[in-house]
Amino acid sequence: MKRIMIISVYLLICMTGIAQNVRVETIFRKFKQMRHASYVVTPKHLLKSQFNESSRPQEIYMMNETDTVKELNLNQCSPRMRQDFVKATAHFEEDGYQVEVSEREGMDISQVLFYEKAGSITSILVLNIGKETCSLIQFLGKFSHRDLNYLIHDGY
Repeated sequence: MKRIMIISVYLLICMTGIAQNVRVETIFRKFKQMRHASYVVTPKHLLKSQFNESSRPQEIYMMNETDTVKELNLNQCSPRMRQDFVKATAHFEEDGYQVEVSEREGMDISQVLFYEKAGSITSILVLNIGKETCSLIQFLGKFSHRDLNYLIHDGY
């Protein structure tokens, strides 16, 4: 009986870990198909090729820690589509993401969120929503809070 309980708890933990990025993946999958949407996935080897000896050390370190960058841009989509995007991106906190920065300027909202697992940040989301702007960028990899602060204050 104990063995069944332990296996059940283990499976529940595994399923919860897998489900953390389900909402993000669903958003990418749904909205990249839309008319006038642009979706770009940049793998690690392309990220590394963008840096040389003149790059700042923190930039090089950050890109070495990044596995993939995904960007979804809906700026050219219809207002209705952007409204659907706003609704879809409203509940990242329910999936375990924590808000690091949230700024509002008029109708424009910018947020940086992160998902932490086992002491390291595995996903960073940059969300920009406004009257004319609608984008989501996801950095996947193994990051520290120092990397997150660099990204927000000094980086991209």
